[in-house]
Amino acid sequence: VSTQSTWERALDDLNKAVEEARKQRTVSTQRLEISAESLQNLRSLLYPGAEPVDLRAVAAAADGVPQIWLDQVSAALDKLLSDSASKQDARRALQTVSLLVHNLVTNPSLEKYREVDVTSARFKVLGGVGVELLELAGFEGHGDALVLPQGQSLDSAERVRDLLEDALRDYEQRWRSARGDEQPEVTTPAAAATPSSAPWMSSTMLRRLSQDFDGFG
Repeated sequence: VSTQSTWERALDDLNKAVEEARKQRTVSTQRLEISAESLQNLRSLLYPGAEPVDLRAVAAAADGVPQIWLDQVSAALDKLLSDSASKQDARRALQTVSLLVHNLVTNPSLEKYREVDVTSARFKVLGGVGVELLELAGFEGHGDALVLPQGQSLDSAERVRDLLEDALRDYEQRWRSARGDEQPEVTTPAAAATPSSAPWMSSTMLRRLSQDFDGFG
C-alpha cells in the first residue's frame, strides 16, 4: 500500500469524523471520534521517525484514569498472550475476553451479559488472567461467577473493550511485544515522508494538525 493512499484514508477518516460532529453540533456533549490508527498515521506524517505513542493511554490519562490501572490492563494483556500455548490460542483467548466485554458494553441491560460463569470450559482456558481483565472492567466475584453490579459505571468496561480491540487490530505487533521478540521497525524513505510530500493535504489542514499534535511530540 502506497504512502499516499495510507494518508488519504487517514484524512478521509478525519474528514468524516469532523463532518459527523458538524451535523450534530447542536448536541453539546457530542464527542469527536477518530480511530487510533488514523491518529497514529497522521502523527507519523507530521513527526517522521517519532516513536509510536499509545494514544488511548494518553486520552485516558487526560480523562483522569490512573496510570496504575492502565499498567494493570497492559500487563494482564501481555500475560494473556505470553501464557498461551500458541499464537492461535493467544488470539482466541483475546477474542474471548474481548467478546465478553463487548457484549456487556453494547447490551448492559441484559443480565446474561452482566454475569460470567468462570467454571465454564470456555472460560477456564483463560485462567486467572481472564478473571483479572474482567475485574479491571468492573466485574466482581460472586461464588463461581463474575458479576457486574447494578448501577456500576461502564467507563472501565468501555476502556478495557477499546484496549482489547486495539490489541486485536494490531495483533501481530502486540503478540511480538508480549513474547519479548519485537523487532525494530525499519524506516524506509516512503515512511519518512514529510508534510511537504503530501500535496493532497492543504497547508491549512497541516497547520491545524500540527497544533493538535504538539502535545505528542
